[in-house]
Amino acid sequence: MKVRGVRGAITVEENTAAAVKDATRELLSRMMELNDVALEDICFILFSATQDIDAAYPASAAREMGLDLVPLLDVGQMSVRDGLRKCIRILLVYNTDKGLKDIKHVYLRGAKVLRPDLVYSVAIDGPAGAGKSTVARIIADRLNLTYVDTGAMYRAITLKALEKGALMTEEIINIAENCSIEIKKGRIYLDGRDVTEEIRKPSVDEKVSKVACIPQVRQRLVKLQREMAKDCGVVMDGRDIGTTVLPDAKYKFYLTADIKVRAKRRYDEMLKKGIKTDLKKVEEELAERDRQDRERECSPLKAAEDAIIIDTTDKTLDEVVDEILSHIKRREKNVL
Repeated sequence: MKVRGVRGAITVEENTAAAVKDATRELLSRMMELNDVALEDICFILFSATQDIDAAYPASAAREMGLDLVPLLDVGQMSVRDGLRKCIRILLVYNTDKGLKDIKHVYLRGAKVLRPDLVYSVAIDGPAGAGKSTVARIIADRLNLTYVDTGAMYRAITLKALEKGALMTEEIINIAENCSIEIKKGRIYLDGRDVTEEIRKPSVDEKVSKVACIPQVRQRLVKLQREMAKDCGVVMDGRDIGTTVLPDAKYKFYLTADIKVRAKRRYDEMLKKGIKTDLKKVEEELAERDRQDRERECSPLKAAEDAIIIDTTDKTLDEVVDEILSHIKRREKNVL
């Protein structure tokens, strides 16, 4: 085990006890979640606040979170001309096996300006079977960003609709507007229930495109997806990320592949999960899903004008990942 420090910062709208505590809880929870910090591994936490915050001690929020046995210290920040105002900073020191490059520092709300290198978005779009989800997970891990699987969110809505026997569009819209969807450490939670495996069932595959075609469903989930990307760097994959969800994403990629190759990938994936199927049937279902996704009126599947298109047909997973990372690293180097 090694001693590591996680840094974080967040701004508050107003100098009130409620605002200070809410912001502190939000930041501290995010820091602990992204870095898999266990309570028993924390050495100490240092809190600091700019001089225009005096309504409450940030550390008091940690006490209320149950961190009673952790050494906590509040200090004031020096006043700097043109410095960030109403800002809370946290240094969390803990024991971990992670290397320095694996530590995820967190800058939320207005504090994002302090570390723009940590807060940017990568959009990866493409049809089913092009490899975008697997690639996106690896890219997020390599760049220390948060991975958001938007397709899983539509699958979650579809799963709940199937479970409730909701066949009417109005019923599905109601489900989308009233259910809770969270993504934690790569797991998908629907109303607090882990549905990561269930949303990959063939029954969900058959219906998800029809659910995703409903404008009100897309509007609801796009709002959630933008919220997820608002305060932290993300790698987000889907079918309309670069065109609709995050049109201002710093990096955009569109992955595609021959349909026969995509069908074989999906077929092999299903067999590994113990799902018996027919390769020809899988190809036909992918072709139909492609048609539905491209022809839908609301946010159809297409490459953003400024996206880099990568054909993965004859490429290995490592080759696709390396190509994307080389594009990003080359641009970052030019900026610097």
